[in-house]
Amino acid sequence: MLSFEYCLTNQLLGVGWQIQLEPNERIDWNTYEKRAIDKYEKIPIVSYIKKSVDRDDLVWTRDLHGQYYLGRVISP
Repeated sequence: MLSFEYCLTNQLLGVGWQIQLEPNERIDWNTYEKRAIDKYEKIPIVSYIKKSVDRDDLVWTRDLHGQYYLGRVISP
């Protein structure tokens, strides 16, 4: 299953940059942010998204076929 399909199916907002995790590893935001910045160097948008996206904000994205989707943030 593509990550986009996974997010749609599970009603998740997936933003950011991919990092490697161990099988069944769960991490918090601070750990993700540190690993992403270490891997990709200067990506302040990661911190901006975390600080600026709040409950009830609208977000949009599109799939690989150009279909647009609009979502509303319902939890952290």
